[in-house]
Amino acid sequence: VSENTCEAGPLLHKGHRVYVALPASCLGTDNGQASNGCQEAQIPLGSPITIAGAHRKAVLVYSSFSAMQLRGMSTGDACRSNDLGLARLNRVDVHRATPVIPGIGRPSGAAHTAPANGASLRTYVNGGPQSARAGGTSDGGWHHAVTVSGMVSQSDLGAPMVTSTGR
Repeated sequence: VSENTCEAGPLLHKGHRVYVALPASCLGTDNGQASNGCQEAQIPLGSPITIAGAHRKAVLVYSSFSAMQLRGMSTGDACRSNDLGLARLNRVDVHRATPVIPGIGRPSGAAHTAPANGASLRTYVNGGPQSARAGGTSDGGWHHAVTVSGMVSQSDLGAPMVTSTGR
């Protein structure tokens, strides 16, 4: 994505359409580094996105950075921490998409609240499953700290995390 390589997040389904969640910071011009989403230049909606394993390119359909910029936001908690992009898979690849996190399994659903500080988590980074711990929440609820047991690279930004209950 815009010459950046980032870990894809969870798959989201709406009807027959499947979306891949990914960091909006990977859709910009700053090499995937966390930044102020209200100021970072983004690739346009409708841009083709390469997804590893897909036969066809996905299409960028949403970027929180672009949405905040269109609303004229320039500062604040959301600008620092709202980092979500959605790419719609091509219908040819929908049947190939599986919500299984390698080495961890299939998530049981979405969490509606942040995990408690110190809660045990699992994530997929550096090509394998890793243990992690939930940290505190800041930036008005937009930022959730996580400590991962192994090394984490910039390309792991956006990697899926699940609690012990699979959420």
